[in-house]
Amino acid sequence: MQNFPVLSLKIYFPKLLIFLIFLSIVGCRPKPDVFNAEKPYALITGKYRSYQEAAANVERLFNMGMAPYTILQRTETNGYWFLNLLDAYKSLEGAMAKRIEYEDDFSLQYLDIVNFNKLSEEMEEFDEDDFKLSYLNAEKPPFSNHLYEVLQKAPFSDEYFISDLKLVNPQDSLEIMQYASLKSIVFDMPRGVVPTRVIQHAHGFVEVDYKDNLTGTAFTTHVVKLKEENPFGEELTKYFAESIMDTREYEFEEMIPKNIGINEEVQLKGYLVNIEPKRGKLARYLVLSDNDQKFLYFIHSLKCSEQNILDFARNISQKNGLLSYQPFHNTFLTFPSKPDSSQLMLYFNLYRIGESSRGIGAKLEGNYKSRHLIYDLEKGVFQFDLTYLYNKAAVDDIFTKAYQPTRYNKKDSIDIRNSLGWMTKIRRRDKENRKYVDAPNELQFTTDQFVIVISNKKKAWLKEEDLFTFAHNLQLNMKTKD
Repeated sequence: MQNFPVLSLKIYFPKLLIFLIFLSIVGCRPKPDVFNAEKPYALITGKYRSYQEAAANVERLFNMGMAPYTILQRTETNGYWFLNLLDAYKSLEGAMAKRIEYEDDFSLQYLDIVNFNKLSEEMEEFDEDDFKLSYLNAEKPPFSNHLYEVLQKAPFSDEYFISDLKLVNPQDSLEIMQYASLKSIVFDMPRGVVPTRVIQHAHGFVEVDYKDNLTGTAFTTHVVKLKEENPFGEELTKYFAESIMDTREYEFEEMIPKNIGINEEVQLKGYLVNIEPKRGKLARYLVLSDNDQKFLYFIHSLKCSEQNILDFARNISQKNGLLSYQPFHNTFLTFPSKPDSSQLMLYFNLYRIGESSRGIGAKLEGNYKSRHLIYDLEKGVFQFDLTYLYNKAAVDDIFTKAYQPTRYNKKDSIDIRNSLGWMTKIRRRDKENRKYVDAPNELQFTTDQFVIVISNKKKAWLKEEDLFTFAHNLQLNMKTKD
């Protein structure tokens, strides 16, 4: 993002210091009208756990001709949020009228109204230097070049965040979809397309739900690198476009050829399929491939215009694809750079934690969780889960409240990676002698930005030393990016 001068505004109240940071006027940029006790009403355009995400959306709003500003809200129940606000109004009616105008002119959604007099005691001073972007300091795990190509081909845009992601890493030596851990996964592929059949003939597969930060427009996208020998025919995109059309007779249906130029090197072609599954409800599916038909792309949405979906498709292969998204980069690459040769990563899931109003869920909302499923050739399928938080205080708070042993949930205290952690046990029948034993179940510990859980989950037989070795091999160290 382009750097601009920063203007700090401090407003003093009894027992309260409010520190608002907003961008100063650059060129013809309007100066934000900041809410206060006299003009207490404002509109929220978004709330973010990450300051960088909030700042990127401030930039976007400025470019749209608005004058946003950012505040930091912190409560005991919800932790901290960065709120992007618009304007200041003396009356609630004035705020409501302007909200309708913004919704009509810019398609902004979820514009809640806030009152300064209710919010002021929850606002805190902050310095943007305390919230610098942190990236995982990691070497690339030894996944196949095919899989990294899929990641780099996937769409990237600062205007969209990842709400859910499912990645499958097919193995030539395994029929991975036979495992119960993967059988239960539900993919959202276009109607008429069978996920297991596509994965069976793929070198790499990823499904991503993208959501626009401001308007709420959502796209489900699939990027697949196909094996040379596959049953989908010489006209790849036509085969899948017709598969969508042939699912049943629709009120309205059409299949329109499309060519999309991403850049000089990447040219995609295929079909836009429009169907009306219910009267008044239009579903759009974009099916694309490169000239060599090595990569297959699906993009679909139930609420978008034709121009919306074509514009979104032009985000394919931008920057470093999925690896340009900080939450994906910082969780996916934690896998060991030099793993045990018997341990194969089968599946990865990343999702943004949804809305919650109470308990631990309220503090987790808006953060990310991830899961790697790993197949050990000798000991079965195990997993490790990450809760990715943006500061150490949040990590300690969550770990203390959610993982502390209780009277009915006994745990053994351990020291791991300079951190206090816990080992849980489970009563299981030993595979060899068939006697019941206390077997390790979960290894739980933290770093500055992660809560980590490595688990047998009744599917694997990793011993304590195996869990510790895997934990020490994880890439969990962060570095600050200016």
